Amino acid sequence: MTGLGFGRLTVVTGVDSIRELKELKKLTLGSLQITDLAFVAPLQKLTEINIGMMPVSSIAPLRSLMSLKSISLNVTSVVDISPLLELPTLTSLSVVRTPARADVLTELERRGVKVQR
Repeated sequence: MTGLGFGRLTVVTGVDSIRELKELKKLTLGSLQITDLAFVAPLQKLTEINIGMMPVSSIAPLRSLMSLKSISLNVTSVVDISPLLELPTLTSLSVVRTPARADVLTELERRGVKVQR
């Protein structure tokens, strides 16, 4: 399995078993009531993640995902997006209706990341 999506499901509250899907490349978690992203840290082949409309406030676990190219953080309360500065392959970031730090967004754009605000 290389892709997994939960779309607009909101009844899923436990996602710890996802950490076992080591070959996963695309993950869509939108709208799930998950606040801790620690379960994604082992997913080293992940290239795309969508955590839009989730009640997360920290994206620190994403800093270890060196293959990430595309991240969607739309409609979240994430302010500190500085962990994304550690992702060398990041090319696309969407932060629509998210209070992400403007200075980090500017730096990411300077590095060539396409940012959608």
